[in-house]
Formats: sequence, C-alpha cells, structure tokens
Amino acid sequence: MKSLAVLLLLKLNPSAAATSVPLWDASCIGCDLPDLDEWVLESVGGHLEVTLVVDVVDLKLPYTQLRTRGYNGSIGGPRLVVHPGDTMRLTLINSLLDINNTGVHNSIGYLNTTNMHTHGLHVSGMPPGDYVKWDVPPQTQRVYEYVIPHDHYPGHYWYHPHFHGSTRVQTGGGLFGSLVVDDPYFVLPPEYLDLDKAGLLPLRYIEIMNFEFRYYDTKLARFRSGIDLLQRNYGNYALNQANPNLGWNDGTNVNDPSNVLVNGAFRPKITVQQNVWTRFRILTAATVFSMYSMVEGEAPWETDDPACEWRLLSKDGNFLTSPIPRKFGVLPLLIGGRAEIIFRCTRPGQYNWTTIPYHFNPDNTTHDRLTEAD
Repeated sequence: MKSLAVLLLLKLNPSAAATSVPLWDASCIGCDLPDLDEWVLESVGGHLEVTLVVDVVDLKLPYTQLRTRGYNGSIGGPRLVVHPGDTMRLTLINSLLDINNTGVHNSIGYLNTTNMHTHGLHVSGMPPGDYVKWDVPPQTQRVYEYVIPHDHYPGHYWYHPHFHGSTRVQTGGGLFGSLVVDDPYFVLPPEYLDLDKAGLLPLRYIEIMNFEFRYYDTKLARFRSGIDLLQRNYGNYALNQANPNLGWNDGTNVNDPSNVLVNGAFRPKITVQQNVWTRFRILTAATVFSMYSMVEGEAPWETDDPACEWRLLSKDGNFLTSPIPRKFGVLPLLIGGRAEIIFRCTRPGQYNWTTIPYHFNPDNTTHDRLTEAD
C-alpha cells in the first residue's frame, strides 16, 4: 500500500484538457425541482469505484452568466451510496489549468488546487483515506480509498474539497455532493415506522447551494467571497481557460442576497400531494454563512392555523431521540449541515418556501425565496 500512495499523484497531459466548457442552465425561475435520483452511484458487492473530474463549468442564471467549477461538468456531483463494510475507491482528476494558482497558506489562494474530504464519515484520516493535507494541483490526479467500518451508523453525509485557501471558493462554487451510508439491517426508531407503516412515505433529496456573494469580514480584509472573489478580485484569471471575457453581464446584481440554487436550479417548484407527508433529506452546501428557512405566512408568529407543517427526523445523519418527529417552526440551514424532515400541506394552494437571515427578527419581513411549492 505504501508504494501505491507514492504513485497516486500523476501528471496529466495539458493537451488533453477539455477545449469546450459545459453549460449548466439554471436560468428558469419556477421550473420543476430537478430529481437527484437520476445521478446516483451505489456500491455493488462491497465496492464502489468513482471518478470525479474537476473542471470549469459555465453557469447561466436568470440575470447573469459566470464561470465556476464543477464535478464531471455539473453543479454538484453524484450522490454516492455505500454500505457498512464497503470499500470506496475515488479517483479525483483535476483538469483545471495552472493559471494564477498562487497564495499564502490559510489565506484565499491556490484557487485551482483541490482535494477531497468526506464530511461526516468515520473513516481513516491517513493516506490513502480522508487525508485533507493531500493536494491535487492543476493537471494532476490522486486516488483515495475509504474503508467504511462494519458498524458505521447509516445516514446522510457529504463530500467537498478541503484544501486550505480554496475550500470556500470551490465548495461554494459547485464542488460538492451527497454521500449516503445505507444499512438495510438498521432498525428504524418505532416512531419512524409508525409514520411509514405502508412504506409509502416518498423520499426526495434537496441540495442547497449559496453562492455567497455577500461581503464577509475576516482578519485579512473586507472582501467578497465565493464566485464574486474570483470574478472581481482575481480578474477571472483563475478560470480564464476558454473565454477570458466571460463574466458578469449585469454587475448591478452582484450582491443579490438570493443567489441560492436548489438541486442546481433557481427557485424551483416542488409539487406535493395534499395531506400526504413527503420526506426530504436536505444538504446545505454552504461554507460561509447559515440561514433559516420557513414557509412564508406559515411561521408560528404569522398564523395560529398553518396550512403547511413539518417535523424533524434527524440532523447531521443521526436520528433524534424522543420526541420524534419533532415539531418546529423554522428550519436552520447550517453550514455543511444535513437535516431529514417530513413536510405536508393540508390545504391546496401555492406556498413560498423561503430563506431568512440566520440572526433574524420575526418583525423583519425581508427574506430570500428558496422554492415555490404547489
């Protein structure tokens, strides 16, 4: 295994780099929520082989178009599903170019150097496992190998880059994905089984990505983070791989606080059946600030007779202790957090599932629309 670790860093042929940039179209407002079940990689026979290619992606939003990074040409990578006792072998290929890829340790920089972290997994933190000190510079690749313990708790986890200097920019720009440990022998809490006696409780995955355009105060200086940092402070050099002029079309929207993608879509529509609970597993792929979410007009301080209600089942991959399910009014969307909820509306209509600032006042009615639910 030691000789394998030495051979994991391979130099790529720059001429093999992609000459065209894939386009991720998130310009539609109110289109149906994309189904993440269409891109799932699950282990077979105790093994899972995964290849993720990091490269540039052109993202088209309703008000602008910009260049960011993605896995295999997508905003958000595939959902990886493993089981206790499995081995997952992940090949991470960095196809980004070595352009303006400099910096100072623990400061914003090395924007095209990446690596991999499996957030929440109880696996080895040494090579070739979840070793966050490994780097994958431009035009190189590494192979990670994760051995899932036989007694690993099932749940919803996630993966993202963790190279100091570029973590926030890369994760907040589209490099992330869900990771699920599924144990068919796990006995669900009895309260959970009571909710789903017929086995008909539908499960949907939601991945929330916030581009973090807002100003962010640090010890270094007051700067704009995420994609805005690339486009403005770095003059787009780090992503200047095919079209150096690609950037903001409308600079007046650069600090729009509602830069939220849900399953790679902008303000999508979720359709649920009246009086039927729907189960959601939610990942907040944010790296700078947290949010609260609520159904507009249905919060405890807004009405005594809500048409929509939700209950919390688990958080960060762990089922709650009693009481379960737990009633709540607003849902915290914490940085890197996961939550599993059930949701239903008892009256037909259209409702807005929105985000509000993490430190909010109920009298403050300003918030950012997250989805539209019918």
